[in-house]
Amino acid sequence: SSVLFMLALWLLIYPKKWDKLTAVHRCLFFVLMYSFYVWLYSPFFFALSQTIPSMEVVQLFFSFAPSLYAAIFILIFFRQKRTHKVLVLAMAVSQVLVVGATSKNMGFFAGGINPEVNAAIILARTAPFVLCVFTGWMIRFCKIHKYPHIPKEMVIIIFTIGAVLIGVGIFQHLNNDTNTSVAILLSTIDIILILLMNFVFYASIVNVKNRRRITELEVKANLAVAEREAVRIDQANREELQKLRHDLKNHLNYLNIMLDKGDIEGAKNYLKDYQTSKMSVVDSYTGSNTVLNAIVNLALTKAKIAGIEIDVKTVVPPSLPFSKTDMVSLITNMIDNAIENYYSEKSEKIELRVFKQNDYIRFICRNPVDVKKVNLDHPTRSKKKENGHGYGTKIIKSIASSYGGYSSFSVEGNQFTCDAVLDLNSKGEEHA
Repeated sequence: SSVLFMLALWLLIYPKKWDKLTAVHRCLFFVLMYSFYVWLYSPFFFALSQTIPSMEVVQLFFSFAPSLYAAIFILIFFRQKRTHKVLVLAMAVSQVLVVGATSKNMGFFAGGINPEVNAAIILARTAPFVLCVFTGWMIRFCKIHKYPHIPKEMVIIIFTIGAVLIGVGIFQHLNNDTNTSVAILLSTIDIILILLMNFVFYASIVNVKNRRRITELEVKANLAVAEREAVRIDQANREELQKLRHDLKNHLNYLNIMLDKGDIEGAKNYLKDYQTSKMSVVDSYTGSNTVLNAIVNLALTKAKIAGIEIDVKTVVPPSLPFSKTDMVSLITNMIDNAIENYYSEKSEKIELRVFKQNDYIRFICRNPVDVKKVNLDHPTRSKKKENGHGYGTKIIKSIASSYGGYSSFSVEGNQFTCDAVLDLNSKGEEHA
C-alpha cells in the first residue's frame, strides 16, 4: 500500500518529457520518497509510543500521517498555480484519508471471511490505494496546468465532496467497529464519493477545454473577418485613389484655365466644391504590427457601423510575444465594451492607445459614458442584466493576469478608462 501511495504522489510531478537522465532522476526520487516515508514512519511511531502512554492516540495520529505527508509533499513539489495546488491538495488529503479508512475496512472484511489467510488480508488492504494511483494519473493526464480558470462552481463542488470525505474518514478512523456488513457499507460509500470527486474534476476540465476550443474558434473567425475587412478597405482605398488620380489631371487643367482668365474667386469655389463632392477614402489603420492592424481595422469597422469614431495611436514592436487569441480577445473586448456603453452628446471619439512602457505593453481604451448609469465605486458594474454581461471585463483581467500584468477600470468625468498592462517577458498561460 505504501508503494502505491508513493506512486500516486509521484505521478503528480511526472515529467512532461522523458530522456535517460530524467528517467534515472525520477526513479531515484521515487526511491528516496519511499525510503523517507518508511523511515519516518517507524522511528516516529516508536518515539511517540514512548512519549504518549495511550496507544489509541498514537494509532489515531498515524492514521492521519499519510494525509499529512501528502499535504507536505504537494505544497513543496507540486509547482503549479495556487488555485491548482489548493484544489489538488483538497483532493489528495481527503482521498488519502478515506482510502486509509477503506483499507482498514477491507482488511476487516477479508479477515472476517478467512482470518487465517494473511495474504488475502494484505491484498484487501492494499487494493483501495489503487484509487489514489488512478486519481494521480487522472490529474496528470488532464494537464491541469493548461487550464488556469476552472469554474468556481466546480471548485465548490470538489471542496464540498472533499469536506464530506474528510468527515467520513475521521469518523471511520475513530470507529473501531469490526462488523463485516458495516465495513462493506462504509467501503462502498467511500469508493462512490472518491469516484464522484474524480468525475466532477474530470468534467470540469472537459468543460473548460471545450470552452477554450470555442473561444479559439471564435477568435480565428474574428481574425478571418478582420483580414477580409482589411483587404476590402485596402481595395476600396486603391480604387478611390485610382479614380482621383485619373480625374485629377482634368481638374488641374480646368483650374489653370480659370486662373489664366483671372477668375481667382471662381477657382477657390471650384476647389471647395471638389473637396466636398469627392468620396472620402475608407478609414483604415496601418501600423508596425500586422496582427494589431487586423484587429484595429475590425474595430474601426464596428465603430463605423455604430456611427462612432475611434482615435487610434500605437507604438509597438513589429512582433509581440502574446498569442493571437489573447490579442484578439483583449482588444475586441475593450472596443466592444466601449461601443456598447458609449454615450456622448458631443460626438466624442473612443480613444485606443497601445504602446511600449519599459518591459510592458500597455493597452488603454477610453470612451464617454452616461455617468448616471455607472456605479462610480465599481465601474465594471452596471444596471444591465443581459445574459453574458460582465464577461468582457473578466476576460481582460484574466489575460492581463496571465501575462504577469494587471488591469484597472476607472471613471473620470464622463470618461470610462480600461487600462491593461502585459509583461513582454512573460510566457503567459493558455486560456479557457
